[in-house]
Amino acid sequence: MNQFLNQLSKGTLAILVIGAGILFIIVNDPPRTICDIQVERFRESQQRFLYSEKRGVVEMRPEFERLINHCKATNSPGGCLEFFLQLRTLGADLNKVSSECRRAVGRIGQLKSRILESMELMTRLAWGDRPPLNYNVKFGWLDVADMSLFCSLRGHLELFYGQSEWDSFRETMFKELPGINELERNVAWELMILSENCARFP
Repeated sequence: MNQFLNQLSKGTLAILVIGAGILFIIVNDPPRTICDIQVERFRESQQRFLYSEKRGVVEMRPEFERLINHCKATNSPGGCLEFFLQLRTLGADLNKVSSECRRAVGRIGQLKSRILESMELMTRLAWGDRPPLNYNVKFGWLDVADMSLFCSLRGHLELFYGQSEWDSFRETMFKELPGINELERNVAWELMILSENCARFP
């Protein structure tokens, strides 16, 4: 090996050393893509809401869990206000993700489950403890802004995870909403907020 190195000119040896150094850097710290940057920005923006956060030795639970539980317990516009505001911020951050990076951001842990949990809660809040009596009361206390939020979540679910995830969510609600088995499927569908045309709620 030494004999081989001695036969090389100083210029060739320098090029080999520099090349090896560059290769080492690339292997140990590969260049970041635009999607890596978008994933990092999304995680940083949503760190406290979606994910646990360490402060010294203390691990802070995600705000998502506290806020969704408060919304469930109070079942009121005031009790759900902060949760819905945070979901709107989540939607705004998802809107910033470019189409080519949706797959990468979609793989971030718990994002899909958080979207589905939020949509399920809103569906249940509108439905109530028993099937709505008619179309006029199918929204419960949810207003136009709340329905716009629901439609935003639905849009993100489909964009990031595909139509099949929406279809699966819809079928789950057909099985789990209180009293839904007492209704014909088409009647139940009309009484669920899932049947609303989201073009009405920009």
